[in-house]
Amino acid sequence: MITGGTTGIGFAIARRLAEDAADVALVSERSAEEIDQAVQAIKTFSTAAQRVAGYRCDVRHRADTKSIAEEVVDQFGRIDILINNAGVYTLDAQCEAEESAFKTMVDVNIHGTYNMILAVLPAMKRQVSGCIVNISSAAAVRGAGGHACYGATKAAILAITHALPQELKGMGIRVTAIGPGAVRTDMTAAVHTPQSVLMEQTRASVGALYPSPDPSGEFILDPVNIANIAFWLCTDQSWGVNGTMILADHGLSNSWSALPAGIKSIT
Repeated sequence: MITGGTTGIGFAIARRLAEDAADVALVSERSAEEIDQAVQAIKTFSTAAQRVAGYRCDVRHRADTKSIAEEVVDQFGRIDILINNAGVYTLDAQCEAEESAFKTMVDVNIHGTYNMILAVLPAMKRQVSGCIVNISSAAAVRGAGGHACYGATKAAILAITHALPQELKGMGIRVTAIGPGAVRTDMTAAVHTPQSVLMEQTRASVGALYPSPDPSGEFILDPVNIANIAFWLCTDQSWGVNGTMILADHGLSNSWSALPAGIKSIT
């Protein structure tokens, strides 16, 4: 079960799991047409997939997430994996985010993540097994200009990841997180395109101090890179990894303090 599964990181994870013959339930608040297009794309490119279905849901509302999880169980019989990927992102230089933008980030990133966990836990507890992977961010552990509000919501996701395994002891349910850095997606396109002012400043101020291992010198990852990590966390190969986050940012989080202050433009 993958939230925000129609585009970006969520879609890449869905395809990776489907390639390994997983049943896939895409959850998104996008239009029914967009959800169906994503479902058909996965069926086309991941021929090993057993069953793929799409569900429209706003993760901000607990009643909706509970209903969708019950519907998935009715259709598929169980929920073994939850990928908590749904999220929104707003750059807020010098803590000047509009109240509505901050509230939306809190509602989707924090409440949405927690609501989905609550929704799938009954099924996972009955099974005495389950794997929950929360998509947090490198911004949760390192400060970055323009990321105060966003980083706060992703740090909350990390705190949930740390705490839940203590509450789920003996239930066979693992909770982990991934902390992506810059990833090429529609949501982050304005910030992380190679031509953006922010990326130019990043290269100038950080690149010289902490060179990227990428031959291009960029710190940007592709969604498939995150998908491969998520896939590993969902398998028994990662057994023993619990209550922690894997950073995937080319090491950039070690140098984010060098980002220039007062960034106002992302064009």
